[in-house]
Amino acid sequence: MTDLLEAGEPEHVIEAVTGHLSRRMLEHYSHLRLKAKGQMLTRMEDRRKKESVG
Repeated sequence: MTDLLEAGEPEHVIEAVTGHLSRRMLEHYSHLRLKAKGQMLTRMEDRRKKESVG
């Protein structure tokens, strides 16, 4: 679902395709994915810092 949002598909189309009945539900699941991406980027940055110091 978030792939569709990131690709620029209209939210109303995504809601219809995925069966989500509310924008709130769509935002909830999209937010979780964005949070996971942010956490991954933080881990990558931490590893890069450790490698440059060690």
